[in-house]
Amino acid sequence: MPDVVVKVNQEIGRQNTSPHKVAELITSDIALAGNVLKLANSPLYRRRAEIQSVEHATMMLGLTNLKNLVIASAFKRALANNNA
Repeated sequence: MPDVVVKVNQEIGRQNTSPHKVAELITSDIALAGNVLKLANSPLYRRRAEIQSVEHATMMLGLTNLKNLVIASAFKRALANNNA
């Protein structure tokens, strides 16, 4: 599992974590940041205006949804690498 996935999961597991810190970690991985923004702007979550920052997306999605997305992205990437 990519290091950033482990770090994000650890940060989300902390009692006093902040969306800012989680967003910083996610932003360090361009593909993961893109996936977060893509989900935040999907019809399921999108509000009136487009979400342009990972930090805003982090607050919109919530930590539980974000954790699930990070893990799913890691598995998707691993499967793509195995099939290549």
